[in-house]
Amino acid sequence: MTRDGKAWIGAAAAGHTDLFGPVVVIAVAVTDATASALLDAGVTNTDADTTQMADLAAAVASSCPHAAVSVSPSRYNELLADLGSRDPVLAWAHARAIEDLLGEIPCGSAIVERFCDERTLQRALMTRASRASVLQGEAASTDAAVAAAALIASAMFDEELTALSSSYDMALPKGTGTGAAVVREELLRRHGAGVLAEVAKLDLELELEDTGR
Repeated sequence: MTRDGKAWIGAAAAGHTDLFGPVVVIAVAVTDATASALLDAGVTNTDADTTQMADLAAAVASSCPHAAVSVSPSRYNELLADLGSRDPVLAWAHARAIEDLLGEIPCGSAIVERFCDERTLQRALMTRASRASVLQGEAASTDAAVAAAALIASAMFDEELTALSSSYDMALPKGTGTGAAVVREELLRRHGAGVLAEVAKLDLELELEDTGR
């Protein structure tokens, strides 16, 4: 996708479907030239191993203007209580990242990997972003800016989940499957009910309970 030589922003999230760890949203600015270079470098290569992806994410982060918003589990849960559900929280995080990046580099448009209805996202946009064209659309595999954002977000989430695991001396898994349920029970046994608000997203924790896992 081209923007007639103009820079555009892509934004994507990581961690929002994982019980443990933060939500990370990254916004990345690219031009036609940098977009082509990113695709040639393999930003959409989902078959690469973890080390390759981490190295590529670091290279992209060092070469492309970007902004990061990391929402810790405790902050996520506070926002969840204030805003009522997951989508407005994610919309706020995307809006914040886009707004911050627009403060560094002017762009007329932004594309966000789809996660909610358009009204939720539009209501969350801040001063600079409200004057730009911000839409949800193509997945990371088809837009270089979104792909780059998704790559950096995933790498940053992995780093922060590892750090959180070290803090509690437990390997906190990704996802919401059986492994997450087992670790949840062990955390409760070691630290009591209050620990969940510090390490887990409480809406996903409730869903975990509802499924009987």
